[in-house]
Amino acid sequence: MKHALVSQNSDLFIEWFNKFDAVAIKKAIIKHLKACPCDTVEHVKEYSKEDIKRFCGYQIVNFYEVNPKSGCPSLVITRGDKTFYRKLTID
Repeated sequence: MKHALVSQNSDLFIEWFNKFDAVAIKKAIIKHLKACPCDTVEHVKEYSKEDIKRFCGYQIVNFYEVNPKSGCPSLVITRGDKTFYRKLTID
């Protein structure tokens, strides 16, 4: 199952991954957000081949932005009408 990163500002794919590789995906997100801090990055994946209802398109996994308070690339968590940020770190 392929994974990809999509820029919401340009609506273009940033990078493709043939399989889920957490470290490589985090590095690509951090690299892009440092170059374009006003952008929002979507992490998407292909739908499962077993799910016959979903035969095309991509499923959104997460959103990433630069935290406006700390300036660090972060995972965006939305609960109700509040937005929280969790800093991305490479282990």
